[in-house]
Amino acid sequence: MVVAGLPTARSDHAEALAHYALELRKAGKRERFAGEPLGLRIGIHSGPIVAGVIGKRRFAYDLWGDTVNLASRIQTSAEPDEIRISDATHELLGPDFACDPLAETELRGTGRVRMWRLRA
Repeated sequence: MVVAGLPTARSDHAEALAHYALELRKAGKRERFAGEPLGLRIGIHSGPIVAGVIGKRRFAYDLWGDTVNLASRIQTSAEPDEIRISDATHELLGPDFACDPLAETELRGTGRVRMWRLRA
């Protein structure tokens, strides 16, 4: 899991994460597992989250909320080597990113969601 805009807010969080996802996909194509290139499934959603440190003996920084859950559902619905983004993220991205609209998809625990395929 990756988050942009924490702990310090940044106005370009959606763009930063989209650039990161594109670079991650390129890196996956260069790597091999059992002789095959990695086909990463990446899902991005933008919105509010709850973040904090949990644990008493071993501390961990964790993220919770509907935004995290929806990003996970979007990632699960993606095809290998595909970056899917939510409508909310698409609205935040500038014209430098090429996206293809996808049909509304029923996501478990969320309902029908409109998504986009991030190309570049």
